[in-house]
Amino acid sequence: MIQLTLRQRQIIEDLLNQTTPVSAKDLADKFNISVRTIRYDLDSIEDWLKSHSVSLMKKPNVGIWVELSDDYKESIKNKIEYDKPDNKVLSKNERHHHILLELLKTINPITAEYLSNILGVSRTTVMKDLKDIKKELKRYDIGLKSKQRVGYMITGNEKRIRKFIGDILLNSLNRHELLEIIKLVGNNQKRNEVSFDIEALKGLSSKIDINDIKKAVKSGRKVCDFSIPDSSYISLLVHITIAVDRLLKGQQIELAKDKIASVKEQKEYMIASEIGKSLSEIFDVKVPDAEIANITIHLISSNLKLKYLYNEDFFLIQNRLDKTIEDMIKEIKEYIGLNDYNMEKLKADLLSHLKLTLKKYDLNIIPENPLINEIKANYTKAFDLAKKMATVFHHKMEIELPESEIGYIALHLAAQLEVASSKVNKKALVVCTTGKGSAKILAVKLKNNIPELEIKDTVSIFELEDKDYLLDDVDFAISTINIKTTDKPVIKVSPLISNAELNRIKDFVYKGKVEALNRENEHKNYMLESIMNVIDKYISREDKPKLRTELGYVTDFFINSSNKVTKESSITENFSRNIATILVEIGNMIIEITSKDSMDYDLSTLWGVIVHVVMAVPRWEAGEFNREVNIDKYRKENKELFNTVRKTFNLIGDKYDFRIPDSEVVAIIRYLI
Repeated sequence: MIQLTLRQRQIIEDLLNQTTPVSAKDLADKFNISVRTIRYDLDSIEDWLKSHSVSLMKKPNVGIWVELSDDYKESIKNKIEYDKPDNKVLSKNERHHHILLELLKTINPITAEYLSNILGVSRTTVMKDLKDIKKELKRYDIGLKSKQRVGYMITGNEKRIRKFIGDILLNSLNRHELLEIIKLVGNNQKRNEVSFDIEALKGLSSKIDINDIKKAVKSGRKVCDFSIPDSSYISLLVHITIAVDRLLKGQQIELAKDKIASVKEQKEYMIASEIGKSLSEIFDVKVPDAEIANITIHLISSNLKLKYLYNEDFFLIQNRLDKTIEDMIKEIKEYIGLNDYNMEKLKADLLSHLKLTLKKYDLNIIPENPLINEIKANYTKAFDLAKKMATVFHHKMEIELPESEIGYIALHLAAQLEVASSKVNKKALVVCTTGKGSAKILAVKLKNNIPELEIKDTVSIFELEDKDYLLDDVDFAISTINIKTTDKPVIKVSPLISNAELNRIKDFVYKGKVEALNRENEHKNYMLESIMNVIDKYISREDKPKLRTELGYVTDFFINSSNKVTKESSITENFSRNIATILVEIGNMIIEITSKDSMDYDLSTLWGVIVHVVMAVPRWEAGEFNREVNIDKYRKENKELFNTVRKTFNLIGDKYDFRIPDSEVVAIIRYLI
């Protein structure tokens, strides 16, 4: 028996409520999924409706609809509820999350009946959920307003509402998941494969491409060069996305005039103004002064470092802060053994960081530290000493530092405690997804354990995006995130590096494993270049960099998931060669299809076919294939297209001695119809 997913039930109900046909694209936009996923859903829906003697009507250039009487529509709606599978019922927390996102997607009231329909639960259950949600909203001093026969809507201070939205999104996803989202959002790729929470983030601002937000942030460098730790950079992008989404809905933030005036005095305001100008041009929305000030606050909270910050004239506070740092170090001097150089470096690092701390304090910004628990667990001594230093800071500056700030001080202290006996020889670039303090600890821990290693610099992925020349003068890169380089090996490690990861780097440096990693890199490049050569003729010049980057993730997946034997043999190279040759056949197939149908397929269609084939080849070689129940339907309805793809797969199968079944032909056809 065919069982519908929650989304498929929602799509049927939407179609039943429509008075005119709708397109697949309109449905895809409404449910925030790709057109390809909608087509998958429509196949299941068509079969389900057929089992209830109802036809799903589909007509090119007209749309999709269900044709039946009003009385029978109600009967079908009842059948949908009756056929709801038990294992698809949302938990209470999932319902709350979903209801909140629905309330936040619009500024218009939403009825309990609507929520009941999309969640597949009774109105009584929804009412209980709304009561609980109302209590949760009170913690943010915002309300849930209700009006009989109109619906429910969230009301309150715009700043608090945005804070609430940000907390929902950032707390429901870890930093690494958010980084992956930044790569995916705006490309409409793999949306049906991500988790409920990740889908929720993208659904909140479906009209906004995060790549445009990144572009706007980078425009701020026209004013002054700066860097942002990657974990903070992600939060910044999320908060600016929320701001743009709310502005597009006509919801502006309000700040007191004196608050705006104090923020305007900060150098970061000039950067925020440039970002606001860029957002205004990209999204055709007015960005008022209060919004610019709010972006400034987010920049400061993101630990943004201006490149000239060390030489910044801090006026009267400078001498007082210098003296305070001297006293902070004096408090712990007997517990540490730093030479003059390391001591001066520690002072400079603390001065740079504590300037930002004071700025946050003046603007009433609460600092975050995503690594605080790891710092306390792994650098206990440094953290205990940092608490002593924080006591001095409190006494001298009359400011009590929160635990998050004490953690940052501990990172700077631990970095210098580990740097003392380093010897240098080999050259590496450290790329870290967290703040500068943890990047320094990673760098000095590497040098302490590998004396022949010289760390040329520690940068974030944000900096490396625009400054890939930093890799020119190093032998390899050590990174806490997957990065793409043209000709330099990359070793991926965790931010607080483990002994196993250190041993891997030692093997790389001392035991001749450089050649092995270089060979790995060559295989990646060979595969990537082979694929790009095949598809080069089908895509525009401006689309090539984006597609190359995304294909790089796919080639990395194969190389990184290969076992040791595969990596150290010619298997990977042969696999790369096979992929490239198979894609030549796929390219010829696309040429034949487009010449017959006189159709131009967009980049997302081409991308779908290419990635599908690349991911499918290992399965085909292992004798594993997709299962498909509607093969005859696709063969009859798309006879010429089916035969063309079938012919291509026969050529591939004959050349590589494996049989590709018709189910795989159907998988390709889905991209092309």
